[in-house]
Amino acid sequence: MADIFQSSLSGLRAFQRALATTSHNISNIDTPGYSRQRTEFTTLLPSLGAGGWIGTGVGVESIRRLVDETRQQAVRVNTSEFARLEAFAGLSGRIDNLLADKDAGLSSAMQAFFNAVQASSADPADLTARGVMLTEAQNLVSRFHYFDSHLAELETEVNGRIEVIAGEINELAGSVARLNQEIKIALGQSQGAPPNDLLDRRDALLEQIAERVGTQVVHQDDGTVSVFIGNGQPLVVGNDASRLTVTRNQYDGTRQELAFVSGNGTVNITKLLTGGTLGGLLDFRRESLDVARNELGLVAMALTEQFNAQHRQGVSFDGTTVQAGGDFFKPMAVEVLASTRNGGGGRPDVSIDPSRLAELTASDYQLRYDGSDWQLTRLSDGQTWPLTDPAPDGLVIDVSGLTGMSAGDSFLIRPTRLGARDMGVALHRPNEIAWANPVLAGEVTGANGEAVNSGTGKIDKPRFNGDVAAWLGAGEITLTYSADAGGPGVAGFTVTGGGATTTFLPYDGQATTLEIETASGTIHVDFNGVPAESDGFVIQPNSQGRGDNANLLALADIKDRPALNGGDTTLEEFYSGVVGRVGAQTQRANVNRDAQNVLLNQAQDARDQVSGVNLDEEAANMLRFQQAYMASAQMITTANTLFQTLLDAVR
Repeated sequence: MADIFQSSLSGLRAFQRALATTSHNISNIDTPGYSRQRTEFTTLLPSLGAGGWIGTGVGVESIRRLVDETRQQAVRVNTSEFARLEAFAGLSGRIDNLLADKDAGLSSAMQAFFNAVQASSADPADLTARGVMLTEAQNLVSRFHYFDSHLAELETEVNGRIEVIAGEINELAGSVARLNQEIKIALGQSQGAPPNDLLDRRDALLEQIAERVGTQVVHQDDGTVSVFIGNGQPLVVGNDASRLTVTRNQYDGTRQELAFVSGNGTVNITKLLTGGTLGGLLDFRRESLDVARNELGLVAMALTEQFNAQHRQGVSFDGTTVQAGGDFFKPMAVEVLASTRNGGGGRPDVSIDPSRLAELTASDYQLRYDGSDWQLTRLSDGQTWPLTDPAPDGLVIDVSGLTGMSAGDSFLIRPTRLGARDMGVALHRPNEIAWANPVLAGEVTGANGEAVNSGTGKIDKPRFNGDVAAWLGAGEITLTYSADAGGPGVAGFTVTGGGATTTFLPYDGQATTLEIETASGTIHVDFNGVPAESDGFVIQPNSQGRGDNANLLALADIKDRPALNGGDTTLEEFYSGVVGRVGAQTQRANVNRDAQNVLLNQAQDARDQVSGVNLDEEAANMLRFQQAYMASAQMITTANTLFQTLLDAVR
């Protein structure tokens, strides 16, 4: 009877445990991160009796958590990549919407400004038209400011989110470390029986960390896990958790970066972090936001440099006073930031060479001292040059003012970063606009203004390049034609007056452009026809050319003048390229995110096939274990009846 009682009681206990496990599964069907559990049965050791070994019933070997670690790891990896792409795509889409807006975009403002310049050239004496030109210039500047402020707000948002996520990672890492300790203790107390619910909680935390940053998880023999980030920095080892801290960029104190804090000190790992929302934020800032601000600033600086250079080559009239054109837009400085680790003092003097504007790029640069020489690195592609004069990419860099420099000292040069922010209109009144050509050219005339030349020579389209203010104070230049001006049989012009340093210009009767060097600059004029002996032509400062619109026409031509990408791209084409690049980048990010979402769902489905709770299966198990439990109870009743019968027989 004892054998029957023992076997039946073991069955009651085993199937009671199986029913409890089934109940636990059903109760947690909607619990995030819960893994289905299963009661594993084992046959109890038999006893030797009459006739041989007699079974003693069933025991519970373990309550096993149904988990495939490979599938679990796949979920973490795909979760991390989806979170990265989602963060990148969402923020990149905001830049795309900002730049591509037809009404609020930059193209419409640029078009309106150059239309106003063109309209003003139709009647340069019209103050109203020039007033509209100033207004549209201010509108264009405001549009640049609008874009830059929104991009700056995005950078502030990214900085804030980086700080918040770093705190969340630290909190989650601490929780994993504590669970490691609890799991290790539980395994010791139960002689290796797994604490399933603690393991589920830890896996859920690991997935939450992976959602924030890419991780590598290594399972240890003692039941703990080690979590690594970056290129192998140990975030969690056993029951010890390291910490991420937010630090400032060594050049830009407003830029948040991440450092790894451990027993060995603090190490900046911003460039090493990948995956998760944090990786997406860092990728967006580096690949999209920084590039967009630099490119927008490049458009602003290129427009400013081009427009100012041409405006300075014109003259304006305020009442009866002629004045050389100044800067139309406010000049902008190149941003140079010193490293906080520098031992020396001062900053290099960095500017943009207007004559090499086509070489300018949207990249940032690092200028580094190796102890004897300076090295310049273009950060967009890592290309490095020894510092030369002139510096590459249209930059002018002077390090002569630096003192006490040590090996490793460096500076961050951002030529165009602040272009959109710092752009401004320098003029305040329509009369300050230099609309006229500073040079007039024509034939020598008589006392009453009558023509005196007898040949067919024509001088036209004078252009000046130099110091307009100095030219306005110079006298007129006279060109006198002679068949022997350059010596016997050498035809050309004798050049006199006006501070001209050119004394002879050859001319063979074929249309050409004459170039005259003066103390204040260079004058170019077109010449054609055949002048007669002693025919004269005069070139003089424009002191009364109120109706002249040559400089306004030249300013309007800037819109279609290739200036960037090696001189192959106009400002509008470059900006359209920026909009197209951001749009393509955003579309690619959206496509990748949607594809990654499919992969994530597949990974989750594959995990759930093993770990998920199936109500139909649990219901079948419940009926099976219930019937087995009832059968065991019935066997106890039968054994009791037999035992009572035996007692009655011998009483």
